[in-house]
Amino acid sequence: MRGALRTALVGSMLAGALGAGSAARAEWVATFYTGVSHTYESNLEVVQPATRSDATFEAVSWAPHPFALGAPYYGVRFSYFPSSGAHVGATFDFTHYKMYAETAEDVVVRGTWNGAPIDEYTQMSAFVQRLEIAHGVNLTSLDGQYRWNEEFDDGPWEKHIGAGALLYLPHSDGTIDGIGVNGNYQYAGYGGQIFGGAEYTLPARLQPHGIPLKRITLLIESKLNVGDLNIDLDPATRIDTRTTTLHLIAGVSLHF
Repeated sequence: MRGALRTALVGSMLAGALGAGSAARAEWVATFYTGVSHTYESNLEVVQPATRSDATFEAVSWAPHPFALGAPYYGVRFSYFPSSGAHVGATFDFTHYKMYAETAEDVVVRGTWNGAPIDEYTQMSAFVQRLEIAHGVNLTSLDGQYRWNEEFDDGPWEKHIGAGALLYLPHSDGTIDGIGVNGNYQYAGYGGQIFGGAEYTLPARLQPHGIPLKRITLLIESKLNVGDLNIDLDPATRIDTRTTTLHLIAGVSLHF
């Protein structure tokens, strides 16, 4: 009996040691990046029950202004791989980008406005003077990632692709029908994204020494996200659009 217990105890200790060794070999990656985005034209629905307004503005253009005053385009990403040589991993990604409606452009407007039917081609600013998601669309996603390299441990370039589910946490404000509207940070919809890019490993002479860091890489990547934005504004306004945005990003990754 004692022998069986001793064997079980030793086995448990060995399993724990192996598990700890495996965890120690896991790779964690922290990435910090900036970039530019392009949001494609989309239909925008504006609903204000108090004024009996429910109109759709078709093919609205969006400007990104990635380096305008305030917070610029930026992102942070944390990735996990079971080992330094693992090809498959998981990623948490946060991207702060912006969308500004081009209200000076002419668009088709259909629906009702202040209780009256409307169906015309006119300047958007006749109804919506300003609409900005200037404090960030704030895309937050969980993704799966696959990376590969024919010389995985020795080659300077490491390619990757990935996809995942996302949600939006925007902050919006604007002027609609001459009245200021504002929406604090909120959950405003979900969607998905795909991405692909590469990382370049800095030469050994540029790698840090004496700190628990495996390597530093430079990142370049393109990603595409699609999703529904349904934003509540105060006073009593709702805006809805299906957004598609292409991103080009560059940054630095720290591999631990």
